[in-house]
Amino acid sequence: MADRIKVLVVIGQLEIGGTERQLLDVSREIDSDDIEIIVYALRGDGSLAGSFLAAGIRVIHPHHHSRRWLGLLRTAVHLIRTFRSERPQIAHFFLPEAYVLGGLCSLLAPPCVRIMSRRSLNYYQRRWLGIRAIERILHRRMDGILANSQAVLSDLQNEGVPDHISGVVRNGVSAPPNIADSRLAALRAELKLNPTGIVLIVVANLIPYKGHSDVLDALVRARDRLGEAWTLLLVGADHGVEAELKQRAKDSGIYGNIRWLGRQSDVYPYLAVSDIAILASHEEGFSNAVLEAMAMQLPVIATAVGGNLEIVLDGETGILVPPENSQMLATAIIGLANNSELRQEMGKAGQQRVLRYFSIVQCADVYRRLYIGLAQKRRTSIRSLVGASP
Repeated sequence: MADRIKVLVVIGQLEIGGTERQLLDVSREIDSDDIEIIVYALRGDGSLAGSFLAAGIRVIHPHHHSRRWLGLLRTAVHLIRTFRSERPQIAHFFLPEAYVLGGLCSLLAPPCVRIMSRRSLNYYQRRWLGIRAIERILHRRMDGILANSQAVLSDLQNEGVPDHISGVVRNGVSAPPNIADSRLAALRAELKLNPTGIVLIVVANLIPYKGHSDVLDALVRARDRLGEAWTLLLVGADHGVEAELKQRAKDSGIYGNIRWLGRQSDVYPYLAVSDIAILASHEEGFSNAVLEAMAMQLPVIATAVGGNLEIVLDGETGILVPPENSQMLATAIIGLANNSELRQEMGKAGQQRVLRYFSIVQCADVYRRLYIGLAQKRRTSIRSLVGASP
C-alpha cells in the first residue's frame, strides 16, 4: 500500500500486565511499512513505555493522571485533540476504561474505523455503575468488536453484539528464550530452592479473583504429601491483598515455603526453575500466564473458567479443576508433584500446542489482516478477516 495505515491504540496505562505486554509484542510485529502503531496511554506512560519507544512505537499521554471528574475531562480533551491532530484511519480500544473514555471521545473526532478488544469476562460490569449501559451504546458504533476467547465472545453476544462485527483473536506468546544454566543456578540459590523439592509457581497479580487464597488452602491440604522441601513462587504485583495472604500463610505454617517475588518484567527465568504452574482464577478471559508456562514445558493446573478451557487440554497438557475448590486443587497438585513422567509428558504436549496455535507471529498476522481489511473495506465481516480459531 502506498500510505501507511495509522492505528491509534488507546489503553489505560503501560505498566507490566498481560494486556500491555501482549500489545507490546503485537505492535513490534506489525508496525511496518504498511501499518503505523501509535499508543495513547490514558494514565501516563508507565514502566513499559521505554520498551515501546525502543521498538519504534510512538507513545502519547496526557500530563495529568487524575481519575476524578476534572482529571477525566482534561484527559478527554487531550485525547480528542490527539484524534484530530493524528487523524488515524483506525482507533483500537483495549480494556473497559479505554473503551468507555476513548470510545466516547472518538465520537467527537474525525471519522475513523473503531475497534474494541475485550480481554476478560464481563463481571467488571457489576462493579462499575453505569458501565454496562455505556458499553451497549458504544457497541452500536463500533466497526469491530474482538474477544480473546469464545467465553468472552459469548458475553458480547449476550450483550447484543451482532455476529458480523465480532470475532475471536486469541493471545499469542513469543518463543521462550534460552536461559544460561549459570543464570538458573544463581536464581535457584537466590530463591533458596531445595534441589530435591517440587517448585510450584503462580504468575498473577495479587487480586482476590486470581485465587491465591485457594492455592494456599490447597497447599495446606497437600503438604503432608509434598514433604518439607516444596516451594511456591508467587510472581505478581500486590493489589491490596498481599498482607492478608502472608498472614494466612503464617497462620497455616507454610510461610517459609513461599517466595513473594512481586512484579517481574521477565517471568521466564522463574518458570524455568519451576516444575508446575498454577492459575486458580475465579474468572479469566485468556491467560498469557498459562501460555507462557506451557511454552516453557510446564504442566498447568488451571481452573475451568473462561479461556482456560480453550488453552489447557485436560489430562493432556495439564489439569482443569473447578474454581474455588481447594480440595480438588490439592488433589491435582499431589498427583503431578509425585509423577515426574506425567509432568514431562504434559509439559512437552503443552509446548507443542502453544507453538502450533498460540505464537505471537500468528496473533500479529491476524491483527495485520484485520487492520488492512478494515482500512480498505469497512463493511467487511470481522470473522472473515480474523479467520477460524483452534
